[in-house]
Amino acid sequence: MGLQSGTVRDDQLSARCISTSPLYGWAAQGRLHNSPSVTNATAGAWVACNPNRTGLFLQVDFLKVRNVSGLMTQGQDGMYTASYQLLYSTDGQRWTLYQDEENASPKVFDGNTDDVGTVTHYFDSGPITARYFRILPLTHGGGNFALRLEVLGCAWCDADRPCVGTAGCEDLVDDYVCDCRVDCRQGKNCQYDYCNGTMPWSTPPTTEMMTTVAKSCANGLQPWERALIVIFTICPLAAAAVLITFLTQR
Repeated sequence: MGLQSGTVRDDQLSARCISTSPLYGWAAQGRLHNSPSVTNATAGAWVACNPNRTGLFLQVDFLKVRNVSGLMTQGQDGMYTASYQLLYSTDGQRWTLYQDEENASPKVFDGNTDDVGTVTHYFDSGPITARYFRILPLTHGGGNFALRLEVLGCAWCDADRPCVGTAGCEDLVDDYVCDCRVDCRQGKNCQYDYCNGTMPWSTPPTTEMMTTVAKSCANGLQPWERALIVIFTICPLAAAAVLITFLTQR
């Protein structure tokens, strides 16, 4: 979901306790398949400042709520994270510790056994919907915690594809919005269609009303033209009043 590719920016990654020697193990270095750089003095991974310090974490902020289905981890430079837990949150204030479904206790994920290979875990209970994700390292190998990470999943629109037809979908912080204008539709998911008679009418449409709508659709009119025909058909008096007001103000 953007750590390896760079779609997730450096300022979206943070950590508690960052190594500054011999190379800088900043949080932003904790990206899957990242490489160390002697020139830039970077470790190519997040490296803990002290493996004995409590409360260590590497955090990703996706800026919006995302559907996360799993994690991939790597070590670096002879060091690795052998086990870890996962915290997640929608607001950065209230956190949930991921639970093991089998025994209803905090899940301990098996991490890496070397500094090169990747270990992938998918969540048994299905995708987690949250904005913030924290890896809490528990045990390490090679003398310290080193972590390169990728988060697996997708956004609301990608996961559920909620918008009907060719409607566009835009992710919000904790929701989504469909653009129904292209297909002359309405409703949260653009599920109501003028042309096929699936509008949520306040009263059942007459045969004449639906014939008029069908003709406008069949004639290949633009969505705004279809909408005008539907408005005039359903409520001609209100539509006429709007038209008169528009003409008198020109």
